[in-house]
Amino acid sequence: MGNRKKERAVVAGLWFLLFVVVWYVYGILFPESCRRAERRAVSCVQELTQDAISALMLRSSPLVTYVLEEQKGEQRMQATAGELAMAEAGERLAKAAQQGSVGAGENAETVENAETEGNAEAVNAETAAYAEAANAGTEAGANAEPAAAAAVPISRLEQFREKTAALGFSFEQMMDYQFLLNQLYVVSAGTSVTAEQLDPQTLLSKSLAIEKTGEYQILIYHTHSQEAYADSVPGDVSQTVVGMGELLAECLRGYGYSVMHHRGIYDVTDGVLDRDPAYTKAMPVISSILEAHPEIQVVIDLHRDGVREDLHLVQEIDGKQTARIMYFNGMCRSETGEIEGLVNPYREDNMAFSLQMALTTMADYPGLTRCIYVRSNRYNLHMRARSALIEVGAQTNTVEEVKHAIPIVADVLNQVLSIEQK
Repeated sequence: MGNRKKERAVVAGLWFLLFVVVWYVYGILFPESCRRAERRAVSCVQELTQDAISALMLRSSPLVTYVLEEQKGEQRMQATAGELAMAEAGERLAKAAQQGSVGAGENAETVENAETEGNAEAVNAETAAYAEAANAGTEAGANAEPAAAAAVPISRLEQFREKTAALGFSFEQMMDYQFLLNQLYVVSAGTSVTAEQLDPQTLLSKSLAIEKTGEYQILIYHTHSQEAYADSVPGDVSQTVVGMGELLAECLRGYGYSVMHHRGIYDVTDGVLDRDPAYTKAMPVISSILEAHPEIQVVIDLHRDGVREDLHLVQEIDGKQTARIMYFNGMCRSETGEIEGLVNPYREDNMAFSLQMALTTMADYPGLTRCIYVRSNRYNLHMRARSALIEVGAQTNTVEEVKHAIPIVADVLNQVLSIEQK
């Protein structure tokens, strides 16, 4: 018996030695490939370790919920290597658009796919009545807001201190980078967020209030315009994410904002659904719109998520089944550092925007916020300081559930865009 154990030990040792030799030779012949494999292995171990620690220490964190309950569907945005390459090409297209297509950008709101144009009136008609009803309940609160702000002249950070009381953890905990990261964020594999970038005091102190001046203050568009819901009627644009965008625009107009809703289609190629190049195709058009309308201060790319078919993202709010909301940040950053060629001068503003919206939603509408999801790419969030990618519900939600969520998104946006720094 002892000899057999020795033999097995020797064989195992020889196999290990052979592996080391082969890996050494492979590293000499293909050094770059070897380094990439090593980085992927280290990243995988780090991610698994972080998830395990979070699961043990914070069972209620969105990270654990996301890992246990949610998987990426076939329609989730993909930050592939091909998309990174297309993003670089898109930069060149954007520059060309700024130089030669600004005139077209002035009319970009009407530069839409013929199919969408044919349904625009139906979208407007259906959402106008719904938005009017949604705004009826919030109009009094919106009108009372200036008086309340004047009566309680506290700082922006102090206002979030008050909201924290409803979240189940202390303000001091919220000011801790690691605690906030574990509680609110899901960081995808291949992405990293530093303590300097996620500084709660800096992000929550930042004033995002805007002036209701100029032709437009807010732009809403859809990189993935073909996204629909569980019971959407095929061909009815009002029952897609575009219809939800028009409803959001109407709700925001009820708060006194002037909103441009751009219905351009970027996820269809030659009549076939094609989401991979959508961000690259959208960038020069959105850039030209913003060039033609420098008064626009807020840019919202409205989506719905893609999840596994047995996952229903819903929360009861005021007796209504309401689609849950996920906020999103593109970091332009991998696990090893900044991604060359992807620059976002407004990353801090974007992060402040998503964090303030998420905390406001958590405090006022408990259970509705899923998380703030963070990925390495940029997702066209680099063109304005207050840029947001918001996912309302998923393909498993009904149209009615999403309609119940849209006025809440409008209320949260209004709160964040109205809080003045005292």
